[in-house]
Amino acid sequence: MIALTVREPWATATVFGDRRVDNRGGSIPKLCGERVAIHVGVQITVKERDAMPVVHARLARAGLHPEAARRMAMLAVAKRGHGVGTLIGIVLGVATIDEWIGGPTRAHELGQGQWFTGPIAAVFSDVRPVVPPVPCPGARRFWRLPPDIALLVNQRIKEPASCSSFS
Repeated sequence: MIALTVREPWATATVFGDRRVDNRGGSIPKLCGERVAIHVGVQITVKERDAMPVVHARLARAGLHPEAARRMAMLAVAKRGHGVGTLIGIVLGVATIDEWIGGPTRAHELGQGQWFTGPIAAVFSDVRPVVPPVPCPGARRFWRLPPDIALLVNQRIKEPASCSSFS
């Protein structure tokens, strides 16, 4: 199984909110039809910490999942992450959008205009939380889960976190 390390608050917004894109500055592997584990990165920059109240408000308007409320409350006081990250959910890769090839328009069509900042983004659907989260050291960008961790993640997959999905 492929994993993607995402910083907070974006990881929580993806698994427990309505965020279904992950913006990247470089290339994205072909993910269509691939299950991708969402790994919470251990670092939180000032930019992400400052974005937490805005993201929290956006998630509240979208019908905040109870686990997201708990996670966001913990993160509101965080300065920088320490220790290993955790795997909090899995998603299904469905597309890639590129700002040079109609990206902003496509993002709005998918209801993701507020989340797409480009230049390219992976698009996800069928989001499922992993409960309880699985502690796991991560890596940058996309990486492969060790087989024992992938098995544990698959055992802890729950029903979809929200009803938002794309076909």
